[in-house]
Amino acid sequence: MEENKKSVLDRVLLLAQQDSEFYEELRKKLGITSAANPAVIEDERLNQIYEYCIEKILRKQAENFYEPLMGFPEQSLLVEDFINMEHERHRDRFDYYSLGLYEQIERILNAIFDNTDFLQALNRIWDITVKIAIDGKKTTTYTFGNEIWGKDKNKNEMYLTDGKKRAKSKATLSARDKLRIVIFFFKYYSDSKYDPYKFYYQEYDNICNDYLSIYACRNTVHRGTTPSEKDKAILKEKSQKSSSYFEFNWLLTQFVWLTKDYQKTIEVILAKLPKRTKAIVTQIYGSAAFVKINEDTKAISIPDFLFMKIKGHKANDSIDVMTIDGTIVDIC
Repeated sequence: MEENKKSVLDRVLLLAQQDSEFYEELRKKLGITSAANPAVIEDERLNQIYEYCIEKILRKQAENFYEPLMGFPEQSLLVEDFINMEHERHRDRFDYYSLGLYEQIERILNAIFDNTDFLQALNRIWDITVKIAIDGKKTTTYTFGNEIWGKDKNKNEMYLTDGKKRAKSKATLSARDKLRIVIFFFKYYSDSKYDPYKFYYQEYDNICNDYLSIYACRNTVHRGTTPSEKDKAILKEKSQKSSSYFEFNWLLTQFVWLTKDYQKTIEVILAKLPKRTKAIVTQIYGSAAFVKINEDTKAISIPDFLFMKIKGHKANDSIDVMTIDGTIVDIC
């Protein structure tokens, strides 16, 4: 090609790079209808490669995260939820991040409550009396039904009546109920060190409230849910702190770890259900009583908070008691 023609061509190419309108007009004149600006094409390809790599990394992270729940009926959906949650975190949309995170918790909760044995167990122990520590020192007597499910302490009996109706099936339990039930039974009750007389309610309540703050943030964008002013306030507070992402992620990690062997844990819970058995009153005084559960064991004292239930009996009377691992928790 002649030198002057090369010079003209170089100037045309330079102008095409500097002036997009000239570039488009030149393409029309030359009858070019294929892909546009090479620079734009390159950017798009890089973006596609980047998104693909991110997706691949997130999927690997999600699969590793849910490896402890191998065999879970909806493990593949948990993986997809995890990926969507992380995408929302990268977009810095804390409300939708909370929605994606809570969906994972909800799937796990529903799987646990699909176990009919577990649900029946809840109804069997609803009325059992327990003594809990409000602040580690002061103890108060409640039943599983009205305290673990957590309602107004001044309306225990009313709630207990209502609660029995709602515990009949998974569908009648609220999200709040399911969270409180699973955290109590999986974290405390199934623990070999669990003592029905020394349950630290305040610690338990604080943990439940941490998880319920996720639920509150989720409510602000969940389809079909009208968020309360409290929900909005919690979202506003949490979304203003970058540490909230780490806080919620840690809560999810703890929840997965707590429920990873949920089938085995349910078996442990069922094995530890309060058992109704016969006992013989050996001695009874003005404010104390002793019974034997069987002839080969030593007499054990009736807990103070159950004394009123045995007060009218006398030595050698046969009574029915409820026990957890040999500890008397109620008198029938």
